[in-house]
Amino acid sequence: MVCGFQKVKMKSSLPGFTLLEMLFVILLTSIVVSLTFTYFTAVRRYLVQINNESNFETEIMRFETFLRFDIEKSDYLIWEENRNFLLKCAGTNTNYLFGEKYIVRTWEQSDDTLFAAEIEISPEYFPENDTLIKSFNLIITDANRRLREYWFYKTYTIKTRFDMQFNNIINK
Repeated sequence: MVCGFQKVKMKSSLPGFTLLEMLFVILLTSIVVSLTFTYFTAVRRYLVQINNESNFETEIMRFETFLRFDIEKSDYLIWEENRNFLLKCAGTNTNYLFGEKYIVRTWEQSDDTLFAAEIEISPEYFPENDTLIKSFNLIITDANRRLREYWFYKTYTIKTRFDMQFNNIINK
């Protein structure tokens, strides 16, 4: 002790992180955030793709249900190739227009449309009548090139078949 003063030892540094340590933590945090952002972006794209495929499947099932219902309640089905594959469901005021990449269902005042990558349709006629459709095959291809094949059949009464054959003979 000199002159009543006590020598106090001062700490030269405060406890904490150095600048280098802080930069390292920020670098690691930014890497983790960028990886999770990339991962969640990929997951989001995948979920959007699944949602679009699900919506397309729902649309196809809805059109199949409409088509089966309209065929069942119709009197007869006529195929007019000059009208871009128009399928008339007589007695129901429902028309189907089959294009290469779409199906349009016209019913009363509304239209429904199904878009696909490719649509193929092949009707089968009765031997005695070349306009009356007995059945037809519908193949729908989606954007992922997956095929969905449907067969549609129409059962007729003997009277309807006779009337259609008689009208076909008169019209010729």
